[in-house]
Amino acid sequence: MIAHKLEVTCSPTEIPESITIDLIKLDMHGSVVLDDVKLPANVKPANAARDHVIATLVGGAKDAEKEEA
Repeated sequence: MIAHKLEVTCSPTEIPESITIDLIKLDMHGSVVLDDVKLPANVKPANAARDHVIATLVGGAKDAEKEEA
């Protein structure tokens, strides 16, 4: 994970309990950036000018062994 927190701007009654990011279609070593995240209505990133990397999919040691073979 690149970012462990995502600051958002919204009214107190609309604070999301959680934000789910779907990684199913992400290729190995692919990244999800802030623009890719679907936020609930009336919820906006606190700093939309920055294109943060939210997550990057990396493999473990076993994946590296498979690529070498």
